[in-house]
Amino acid sequence: MKFFAAFLICIFFISLEMNEIVAQCPRCATHYKPICAENEKTKERQNFQNDCFLLGQNCYSDDKYVKLHDGECDLDRYTAE
Repeated sequence: MKFFAAFLICIFFISLEMNEIVAQCPRCATHYKPICAENEKTKERQNFQNDCFLLGQNCYSDDKYVKLHDGECDLDRYTAE
């Protein structure tokens, strides 16, 4: 019984922490205005639906992307080495 109570308390605090993280990250509209961004570590390029989706990726993930330009990346031209 004590274990179960401790387990519930842990779950409660984890859920509070997750709510804070989610509250800080943007909620994005689904309008399509593509941007090209590059991973700071791997230099891999990726298309994002719009600027907000890039901000969301950086908020939810340890991978950080930097906007290169408006419009889609030419992914065939740029590959991670």
